[in-house]
Amino acid sequence: MDTVSDARGRLPRQDRDVESRLRAFAARHGDGVIAVINHVGRVGARIVVIAPSGEFGDALASSVDAATAICERLGLPVRDWDRGTTGLLAPSAADRVQMGTRRR
Repeated sequence: MDTVSDARGRLPRQDRDVESRLRAFAARHGDGVIAVINHVGRVGARIVVIAPSGEFGDALASSVDAATAICERLGLPVRDWDRGTTGLLAPSAADRVQMGTRRR
């Protein structure tokens, strides 16, 4: 048993919701989805999932330990942000606008 689940193996509610969202993302995109986990201070940890197509999504887990447990439970390999990982991302025009940049 990991350190974030209870005696029945259940994650806290927030983390169950995150697991459910990421499970749906992985199911839509098939094999090859990877994850990157980043600590976000007291808020928890951000999990970014990246599909082989370059589409991506994210969710906020309660802690790095919870994020790691979620990825393990879903069978998602966890990688670091490096040139290869960032090269997989394919932000849409809407993503660029939301991030404050727009490619012309």
